[in-house]
Amino acid sequence: MIAAQIAACFVVLTGAVLLVNSALHIQADSLGIASDGVAATWLTPANRRDAGRRTAFHAALLERLRSVPGVSSAAIASFLPPSREAGDALLEIRGNPPSQTYDVAECAASPAIFEVLRTPLLRGRMFDQRDRPDSPLVAIVSESLAREYFPGSDPLGHAIRVLSFSGTPPWLTIVGVAGDWRHLEWDARWVPTPLVFRPLAQDPFSDYAVAVRTERPVPGLARSISEAILGLDPSTPVEAVETLDSRIAGMRMYPRFRAFVVMFFASVALIIVAVGLHGTLTQIVSRRIPELGLRRAIGAQSSDLLWLVGRHGGIPVIAGLISGMIATPAAARILRSLFVGLTLLDLRAMVLAVVLLLVVAILTIALPARRATQVDPIAALRQE
Repeated sequence: MIAAQIAACFVVLTGAVLLVNSALHIQADSLGIASDGVAATWLTPANRRDAGRRTAFHAALLERLRSVPGVSSAAIASFLPPSREAGDALLEIRGNPPSQTYDVAECAASPAIFEVLRTPLLRGRMFDQRDRPDSPLVAIVSESLAREYFPGSDPLGHAIRVLSFSGTPPWLTIVGVAGDWRHLEWDARWVPTPLVFRPLAQDPFSDYAVAVRTERPVPGLARSISEAILGLDPSTPVEAVETLDSRIAGMRMYPRFRAFVVMFFASVALIIVAVGLHGTLTQIVSRRIPELGLRRAIGAQSSDLLWLVGRHGGIPVIAGLISGMIATPAAARILRSLFVGLTLLDLRAMVLAVVLLLVVAILTIALPARRATQVDPIAALRQE
């Protein structure tokens, strides 16, 4: 029973260590953007307008937002990090076989999006006034896309197109490489998003996000942003204005809660193992006091008695650890269905679980073993 408890505890403890480690990384890892001082809201205009009217509306909206007191820059984008809710598509590179496509996300954005989110330009140029609807179509790609899909070559000047479900998309010329945005994958880790940026003027989305940057806290900023949008188009539904920091904190909350819950159950499992092992060894020592006294009387040393009790406790502990390691691959398949993205077969997590269980087992065995070394031979023989 103790061996079975330790095997089950080992599996749960390994998963808990992994989830805690994942939650810590999610808290600490960089998202590739500077989210402090950025407020955002998401719009779905009731009047979708044609492409030309949308472009004019976007320009007027940006002008209004930049005039809001406290706003240093403003931008519009089809989605904002750390989400990857929109824009999933397939990328085709001119010169590659048509069947060779890559998973990407697509984001149509105004030129100031890189300034608002402090996303660095690594090579090439940013979007500017040259990128009009009647100009050659261009794109900026993220660093991870350039590294993964253009290995050993410079992506600048290459022609790409983002495939959609309807129609034949146009070819775009890559004019720049920007830093990565990251998204939360399976609530387990931040990963770079292979991303194709398009100028908003050349791809005016009907649904979009608005982001503004302020250099200092501004009272009533959310209300001012909403009034600026509604003043331009009262029919546009405006979601609540929130900071990117609060949005990111909300995304980090579930992994933290999940790790806490699993760690709680792992702690309960450790306590059950300790209580079971201690109770069993205490009973063994109590029932064998006469034998221990006799061994002491004929010359057994304290180390001999420690070894005797330690062997009784150590055998199920070692058997449980070995069984837990054998059971881990099977448990990994089950836990993967519950916690998508969790890889249970992690050597460091398994080593830490083994160390924790061994420490608990040693401390638990030490108390009955110490009692065995303190047996009085005369009292034990008299009891017999």
